[in-house]
Amino acid sequence: MIRGTFIAQKARILGTDRGFSSWLLDKIARENYEIKRLAIKTLRRFDSDLDVYLKKASLRKFTGKPFKMYPIVSSEGEVIDGYNRIHQQLLNGSKSVYVYLGVTK
Repeated sequence: MIRGTFIAQKARILGTDRGFSSWLLDKIARENYEIKRLAIKTLRRFDSDLDVYLKKASLRKFTGKPFKMYPIVSSEGEVIDGYNRIHQQLLNGSKSVYVYLGVTK
């Protein structure tokens, strides 16, 4: 079990090309996490916004160092962070992806 406060701190330090709001970091910190390999189709089923993104979006270009963190998924199946990383895995032919999966405290 990985504490949510640790995941939130790691996300804040690593950053993202669009930045993390305090609200989002607080949301991440509310749960604890396990590392799980999940099918991308399962993530799409639980997060309709991710499904729409993967159907319509082109892969966003990112400048800087690659983001070396698993996507963050809430215990309810919402992808909190990592749409682009999941998209890249899908384009690479992967059917699943490692994620930090929320576990209710």
